[in-house]
Amino acid sequence: MKLTRRILATLVFFTITYSSMAQHMKFMGIAIDGRVENLLPKLLQKGMKLESYSTPTSKTLSGQFFGEDAEVTVAFDRDTHIVHDITVSILKNYAIENYNIQKRFLEEVESKYTYKKDVKRSEISDQPHYEYYIFENNELVGMIICELVIIDDLSMLTIDYKDVDNYLATEKKKRDDI
Repeated sequence: MKLTRRILATLVFFTITYSSMAQHMKFMGIAIDGRVENLLPKLLQKGMKLESYSTPTSKTLSGQFFGEDAEVTVAFDRDTHIVHDITVSILKNYAIENYNIQKRFLEEVESKYTYKKDVKRSEISDQPHYEYYIFENNELVGMIICELVIIDDLSMLTIDYKDVDNYLATEKKKRDDI
């Protein structure tokens, strides 16, 4: 009986320790680590405004990101409401404006995070597609995907923040439902 209690206490200790050590991707200084109902008020406090259009698995906000007018889409699991992905979209009339924003943003990512970078050609346009795998304490916590799409004179810069644990859990759930 004492051995069982000791084993149970040890398991509880390691579970609490591991869960408190789990790192999550951050967006605007806010950890992507919980339910959409907890994240939205924090984004509203940062000056974002909730837009009227949304889906059963996303909420859209507008406001300033990196000093630019932007639309922010918060994606979450339909059942648990756990946030797994936040996408920023910045629209500009001239591509050079978004090129400059992208350059400043990528410089900041590279100065702020420990990362592994992968650059590919975009499937949508002929522009580079940047993937940054973000690490904290040697643990992969997330991805930042940055892509510029140019159509005629209009350009859209998308920056996608993915929390690894929450994103993989959501994708696994989708596959299990098939």
